[in-house]
Amino acid sequence: LCTDAAALLRQAVRGPPERDRIRRAMQFIESRFEQRLSVEEVARRVAMSPSHFAHRFKDVASVSPLQYQKHLRLERARELLLAQREPAAQIAASVGYASPAHFTRDFKREFGLSPARYARAFESGSIAQLHDASAGE
Repeated sequence: LCTDAAALLRQAVRGPPERDRIRRAMQFIESRFEQRLSVEEVARRVAMSPSHFAHRFKDVASVSPLQYQKHLRLERARELLLAQREPAAQIAASVGYASPAHFTRDFKREFGLSPARYARAFESGSIAQLHDASAGE
């Protein structure tokens, strides 16, 4: 039971169904990214214990479930910012942030600029230059 061969057998037996559960969890998060979700709630949705779910999710997605949700929120916020030119506070609320300041901090951490500066850089055409410069680092 403790050999490498046994570990491979265990992984083969539990592999695809767990991947399917994680995929379903990702779809659940994607469909409700703007809502407040907990690891426990998502784990329950796919019939896994919260601890096991969190570990398996990170194995599959390379981020935690809540980091995945945050990434989805920020990507949608970026889309709204560029397409609708709404104020950052309004965008923050529409993607599920309770605090505009927290949203701005997360946005800057993800994209390198505050939402307002990002929108101005996009309008001036310098976003492509920023992305090219950060890709070279």
